[in-house]
Amino acid sequence: MKRLTTGSTVSLFAILFLVFALMNRDLISGWFSHVTPAPADSIRGEWVGKMQISGIYDPNLRDIQKDAVIRFNLNVTDSFLKKYGGSGELTIAGETPQTIEIRDLWPETSPGDNTLRAGIWLDGPTRDNDPISGEFKGTFEPGILSLKRTINVSLGYVMQGVLHKGTDAEYEALLKQMTQQSNAEK
Repeated sequence: MKRLTTGSTVSLFAILFLVFALMNRDLISGWFSHVTPAPADSIRGEWVGKMQISGIYDPNLRDIQKDAVIRFNLNVTDSFLKKYGGSGELTIAGETPQTIEIRDLWPETSPGDNTLRAGIWLDGPTRDNDPISGEFKGTFEPGILSLKRTINVSLGYVMQGVLHKGTDAEYEALLKQMTQQSNAEK
């Protein structure tokens, strides 16, 4: 029986590693996505933007409209299914910031279809009749993410907005702008 030389052993391991890497490229790219910066045209990364909320329940049955500011950071959560998720914050005008979790943001896989669906959930103890948590639908274009949640109630609750790739500083600037606008309206 012939003994493998060091060169043959290294070549064999290199070939096996290459085959393993090719078979698991989605898994490996998912690992690296957590440490590499997100490209500008990727859905991965930090998103910020304004949201408008209408149809909020009011005991006087008035249609109340409020502004909100949202930020979250998306990472790959399932590289095989190409799902994304992450955590962030939502601040509704006049209310304290709320921690949110994005789950199962799943872009359509059909070519030319830029629609997506996602779950946005308040993190921590849920409130009664939480209108924020649940399914959102939207679209993704490089650099622009639109989200919309509609709840079928008599007042027609809708929460929608357009987000862009941003930073914590942009989020803070949007918060300041929303607070100044709310104070000016009072």
